[in-house]
Amino acid sequence: MNLSFTRPVLFGGPSLVGNGYQTFAGNFGGALLLKSSKALGDFEAYYMNAKKTNDNTVKNRKGHERFLLGRVFYPWRRGFYFGGGTME
Repeated sequence: MNLSFTRPVLFGGPSLVGNGYQTFAGNFGGALLLKSSKALGDFEAYYMNAKKTNDNTVKNRKGHERFLLGRVFYPWRRGFYFGGGTME
């Protein structure tokens, strides 16, 4: 596969969180973006310091979430891509 470009990305910032977690959290991570004439790819890893606030544990002051994501898309028709990925 002849890559048109491969680009590393670093990112970070605030997140709005719900579902039993604190309202605001910070996150940071990195990604690798791949593009060729035959496929597009996006692979990310990031960390978020979201803490559970109502999980019925006493003095739960620690908490974090780690994520790995990967997606690959193939050209289908002009301007349309077919593909998918996973999140861990």
